[in-house]
Formats: sequence, structure tokens, C-alpha cells
Amino acid sequence: MTYLLYLFFSLILIIVQTTLLSNFNFYYYSYDYNITIIIYLSIYRKVSESIPVVIFLALMLDGISGSPFGLYLTSYFGIYIVSLTLISFLYTGNYVLLPFFVIIGVLIENLFTIFIMFLLKNNLSFIFYSLKLSIVQLLWAAFSGPFIILIFKRLHEKLNKFIKMMSSNTKDSSFVI
Repeated sequence: MTYLLYLFFSLILIIVQTTLLSNFNFYYYSYDYNITIIIYLSIYRKVSESIPVVIFLALMLDGISGSPFGLYLTSYFGIYIVSLTLISFLYTGNYVLLPFFVIIGVLIENLFTIFIMFLLKNNLSFIFYSLKLSIVQLLWAAFSGPFIILIFKRLHEKLNKFIKMMSSNTKDSSFVI
């Protein structure tokens, strides 16, 4: 059931990002909102639960994005590993640190993307333009990323309560056909 929540929420983020937000002028400056799911998984969920979601989400985005295959897989695993490393040093219950995690995640993905595009195009002007765009994305991520993570955390808590309620109802009731 939890995996369905991850799939549903990531698909909602992809649909919102590609259909609704693309109609606004600031869309070009938005970051990959699925980074927030990767960060949520690394902070609040077990590794055994997170790895399949990270792989599935990365492969799904590699398939539909048109970018070089493996870009999302590499960047998502980089974000996941760096986040896991950071939570061993930092207190994850502090919500003030959430913008820091999202900024690091967006920075990692942008650096991977800039590096791959430099290898493909070998154009320095592209790098300078991408760095300017990355600064705006980092600011946008610092403000919106923590809210997305907290919404997702709240949805996950509600799902867990619903599952516990449903499992306690089925144990107590005697259902006869």
C-alpha cells in the first residue's frame, strides 16, 4: 500500500510539473519535484523500503524524459546517498534543515545534468547559462521543497493510520457470509 502511495504521489508531481506548471512563465526555472520524494525517503523511511522506489522512479523518468538514459538513475542515487550520509550527522527531526536537504538534492541533479550536457555539447556558454538557471532553481527549491516533503509526510502518516484502523476493524469483527 505504501508503494502505491509513492507511485501515486510521484505521478501527481510529474503531471503537475509537466502539464499545469508548464503554462506559467516561472516553469522554466522550476526544479525536478521528485527530488523531494527521494529526500523524504532518505530521511524518513528505511533503506529496504526506499531503494525500490528510487530505482523505479529514476527508471520511469529516464524513460519518459528524453534525457540521456541513466541521468536520473545516477542523480537520484547520488541524492539518496548524500542524504543518507547527511542524516548520520544531522538531526532529521529539525524542519529547518529541510531546505538544506532540498538545495543539496537540486544541486546534485543540476551538476550531473550540466556535466552530461557538457560532455555531449562541449560548449562553455551552455555551462554559464545553466549555472545562472541553477541559482534560481536552488532558491525555488529552498522555498517549495520543504512544503512538498511535509505534505508527503502528512499523507504517509494518514495512510498508516488508515491501514491500522482497517486492520483493527477486520480483527475485531466477525464477518459471516
